[in-house]
Amino acid sequence: MKSEVTKKELSKVLETQFGEVPSSIIEFVNGINDLCVLRKLLKIAIAIPSTAEFQKLLDSIASEE
Repeated sequence: MKSEVTKKELSKVLETQFGEVPSSIIEFVNGINDLCVLRKLLKIAIAIPSTAEFQKLLDSIASEE
């Protein structure tokens, strides 16, 4: 599945950028099944300055659902 591969890629990018990634972020990402959302998050993860900022982004996505 493309979404599963993208989830793994996103996790790897976050780990490369920040080292240890909070489990709450990994769990949230693993719960996303929309490939378009995952691809957008992957692009953002490359440039976002911190896991805290990424968490804020995820929180805003959660509030939209």
